[in-house]
Amino acid sequence: MDRRTYQTLAPELEEYADRVAQHFQDHGYRIQFEKKDLGFPYTPTLVAMRERTTLILEVDSSIKHLRLEAWARYGKSCGHDLRVIVCLPDHIQVASKSRTTSL
Repeated sequence: MDRRTYQTLAPELEEYADRVAQHFQDHGYRIQFEKKDLGFPYTPTLVAMRERTTLILEVDSSIKHLRLEAWARYGKSCGHDLRVIVCLPDHIQVASKSRTTSL
């Protein structure tokens, strides 16, 4: 996969986003980068689709709970299988409370 330039992603996370995209492509997903959709609450870093499943992939340096709540509300209103995944670099420490939060 060629190196991409992202409009909405911090430069230090671009390489990580490329690796995440490659991982999902290797597992049979079609990838769209920073897909804008009028219904989306935000522009996600990546959208991965395979069969009837759509993954919203948020690549960030921290977990943004308000953003995840908006995605959860959006997902509940969809008529298809939509899942939201937060992708954090390996060196980021996540509080145990954030690991077990269910929306």
